[in-house]
Amino acid sequence: MPTRHDTSAPPLGVRPFGPLRVLLRSTDASIGVVPGFNNVVCGLLIRSERVLFVHRNSSRLWAPDRWDAPGGHVELGESDSDALARELFEEIGIVVGANDARLVGRLSGPDFDARVFLIGSFFGEPENRAPEEHDDLAWFAEEQLFDLVLADPDLLDIVLEQLHRAPADDS
Repeated sequence: MPTRHDTSAPPLGVRPFGPLRVLLRSTDASIGVVPGFNNVVCGLLIRSERVLFVHRNSSRLWAPDRWDAPGGHVELGESDSDALARELFEEIGIVVGANDARLVGRLSGPDFDARVFLIGSFFGEPENRAPEEHDDLAWFAEEQLFDLVLADPDLLDIVLEQLHRAPADDS
């Protein structure tokens, strides 16, 4: 069984990319792709009372030069859990443990619907694997969050709630 933030390789037989259905349950129904509508998922990683955010490049069309939780678009026919596992691997190089993504919030607007998941455990150490999208990633303590410009300001309430619920972790 992986520890909460195991940085070792995944167990034998667990592939870090490809049929990720073995890593996360695919019980949620996917939403079809609608032109001009952004159907997205993002993951909150919490370690030692800090949350991981990625900084969106200034060249991004939506929310440039802002901090955000890692994640991305759900592709046609893809479940939220599969999209989350794929996006987290592509963007920050981690593999999400089986059954370790729990829906904790939702952000929505006229042109987007974003589901926010708490990631309970993962394999690997987060690193920026999508420099065309993000120019930085960093762990932030609660007191630092109030100075950040977030892609969606409503994400702050979801993050604070999860930080207050997170068990103490010395990793």
